[in-house]
Amino acid sequence: MTAKLEPIIQALAGSGSLDRPAQLVADVGGGAVRSAANRAHAFLGHPAHPALTDMPIGFWTSAWTLDLLPGRARSANAARTLIGLGVVSTMPAVVSGLGDAAAFPLRERRLSAAHASLNVAATAAFALSWWMRRNQTTNAARAVAHVGAALATAGAAIGGHLAFRPADTQPGESRRAGVRNVSSR
Repeated sequence: MTAKLEPIIQALAGSGSLDRPAQLVADVGGGAVRSAANRAHAFLGHPAHPALTDMPIGFWTSAWTLDLLPGRARSANAARTLIGLGVVSTMPAVVSGLGDAAAFPLRERRLSAAHASLNVAATAAFALSWWMRRNQTTNAARAVAHVGAALATAGAAIGGHLAFRPADTQPGESRRAGVRNVSSR
């Protein structure tokens, strides 16, 4: 079955306008960053990036949920703290993701660049929401967090495509649970 987002994914992967950002991913993610990603992969037996994204996603989703619940004025400080923790916890995910993506072929580096761009925008939106909440949580601060959640979700859709595919569609993928084997690249 073809995923509904597949045409968008394929358009991004084939877009020459993403060649420069894809090269930036390779350049920034190479060297010591790639070496660290390889060491983490050797230790865990799989790339670290997907696991490290759980922290910011979890913190931001928790804050977003608090913003939607009744009585959100009582949970405003908790939501702000969760957003701040989410912003800070992006750094390990960024470093591991760049290290993993540096070794990808061009089409996947293009997707990685789009994934990273959406996640940078999401992080910026959540950071702005955190800053806007410094004195009082307003509807505008909540709206900016909603934008961050939408951007993070779009970025996660591309990230999911990079990490998980049916095992019979690409060489270098594990047949166990459709998890991509990036160490073979």
